[in-house]
Amino acid sequence: MRSHESHAVVLGTRDMGESDLLVELLARDAGRIVGVAKAAKKSKRRFVNTFDLGHLIRVKYYLPRGRELFLIEDAALIDPHGALSGNLSSMAYAALVIELVRELFPEAERSTELFETTALILSLLAERGAREDLLWLFILRILKISGIAPLFGACVRCRTRRIDTADMLFVPEAGGVVCGSCTAPPDRTIRLSRGTVTALSAATDVPLERLARIALTPPSLTQTRETLFSFIDHQLGKRMRSADFIERYLRP
Repeated sequence: MRSHESHAVVLGTRDMGESDLLVELLARDAGRIVGVAKAAKKSKRRFVNTFDLGHLIRVKYYLPRGRELFLIEDAALIDPHGALSGNLSSMAYAALVIELVRELFPEAERSTELFETTALILSLLAERGAREDLLWLFILRILKISGIAPLFGACVRCRTRRIDTADMLFVPEAGGVVCGSCTAPPDRTIRLSRGTVTALSAATDVPLERLARIALTPPSLTQTRETLFSFIDHQLGKRMRSADFIERYLRP
């Protein structure tokens, strides 16, 4: 029952009774955890404005003996990411990142890299607004951390690294680019330019702090959006709610 302190990103909340909150967090030191914040809805001193979606907080918590839910003892706001609540695009993209984290990573799977990546993209969305190309590069990094990132360096079927066409074909079901010789019905292909492939390959390998230096042209952004949406749909076996919202209302 020893207490732990950690930085954490708020992934979501739900009412629990008249005064308590059920809080889902991505903790730097523990991964995804779910805890109860006692009297959080009534307290005027503890937890005030702390558990809004996407906020970066410092949290103190412990797991009672024989229980599955953590008990949140205290929390303090570090970065409110307030701009997220005032910009529809930023809110939608933040929701996409958070939903992807919840879908791909089981509870209590610790990953410092995942925490830092998630916290950084939410901070950038709040500070700069919704730079969509950067969002997709961060999503690609999250896919890599989860172990299911698509492959762009060679044909995933014959492994050749020389694809002698101006464009390359991405097959979501195959998990990467496929050369013309290896494609056949019923493959669903997405045509990618060499520039798009080069940018996405680089985005999986550069240090996190340099990810913002990679920029996608408008055509590459369109290709990347379609590629990653299709790949994620296939991996999850469904369309995420946030992805559906973006496709319906925010797609240019």
